[in-house]
Amino acid sequence: TLYCGLGEFFGITIAAIIAITVNSNIGEPDNFIKLIVVFAAAIISGIFEGTVTGFLQAKILSRSFSINTKKWITLTASVAVLGWLAGTIPSTIISSTQNINDTTPPTLFQMLIYAALLGLVAGTAFGFAQWLELKHHVQKAKNWITANAIAWAFAMMIIFTAAALPDANTPVLLIILSGCISGLLAGLTLGAITGYQLI
Repeated sequence: TLYCGLGEFFGITIAAIIAITVNSNIGEPDNFIKLIVVFAAAIISGIFEGTVTGFLQAKILSRSFSINTKKWITLTASVAVLGWLAGTIPSTIISSTQNINDTTPPTLFQMLIYAALLGLVAGTAFGFAQWLELKHHVQKAKNWITANAIAWAFAMMIIFTAAALPDANTPVLLIILSGCISGLLAGLTLGAITGYQLI
């Protein structure tokens, strides 16, 4: 639980810093180049978060199982990149079309529903990817997939809530702090649910 908490703490904090840097320098993604930059930032965030969390997970799991650390990190980071891209697409499309079509931004409830669904899908993907390695070391490893789906549904709702709260007037340090706290809470939630299932 603590290792997952630390992994997401660092992963989401760095992602928040990347997002602030990109947003402050390019503004709304209203052209193709800016869209590419936004998606590149999502890919970098996914690589970092997946690598850090995957490394810490493998580090603690390797105390009990002969986990292939390199494979575990690669599988985790690959899914993290896909998750970040999936999470970035809706908000980016809304931002790039809002001025033109006067699109109404989604409500917090709608965003939470999307986050939970995204978490279920991403968690299933994380669980399946890691199952490819875990099945060689643990009985009933398929339960890891279900545990990740449930855990990531809650984790994504925490992350999306924190990401939705700041506005244009929110101080940068407060946004980073929000990212730190949400990352830690999401990681602890992820670790608690998957850790319980692992036991």
